[in-house]
Amino acid sequence: MKNIFKFILISAIIGLISSKTEKFLSEFETKNPSIAPASFLQLIEEKINQFTRELKTAMFLVGASNIEELKQKRLIITGKTREILTELNIDTKKYARRI
Repeated sequence: MKNIFKFILISAIIGLISSKTEKFLSEFETKNPSIAPASFLQLIEEKINQFTRELKTAMFLVGASNIEELKQKRLIITGKTREILTELNIDTKKYARRI
């Protein structure tokens, strides 16, 4: 069951990243048709740095100093992800109880 949850979570994250990337690329091409590929790569690097900053912020907020500690923190699943997991008959409450 643990592997199924990991697969679903990773799939949700990949879906979110790809939809945001697709939207970003579409907006970028519309607004900047003459930007050189090097500038585009710089923008990608900035997005990766932004993700890293957001991850570090989340780790700080839950008191995790590394990824292993973050994995041990309580997890509360809400929103669309919870709806999808509920539809798949996966009990999200058992993940919220881990300590």
